[in-house]
Amino acid sequence: MAKNTFNPIRNILETMDLQPNPDMRKIDLSLGDPTSFKRLRPHQEMVDALLRTVSAGKSNGYGPSVGQLDARKVGRPNVNGTNVLTW
Repeated sequence: MAKNTFNPIRNILETMDLQPNPDMRKIDLSLGDPTSFKRLRPHQEMVDALLRTVSAGKSNGYGPSVGQLDARKVGRPNVNGTNVLTW
């Protein structure tokens, strides 16, 4: 079954003729975890918030299937009277 599967996106990516920009440094994301190079560190506020949440022990289970209310309030877009989508 898998032999007969055709993925058009993969086909496009595998047949693209891309030339690297000689003026740009290559960031290799294909080998291992990019965080091991200490280039993708989270902001200290995120680390502190995560530590507080885990230490409190109140959010260690499954959340609601619709998402946490406070996260939904922060992440939802607002549509103003001009039908312009703003965040």
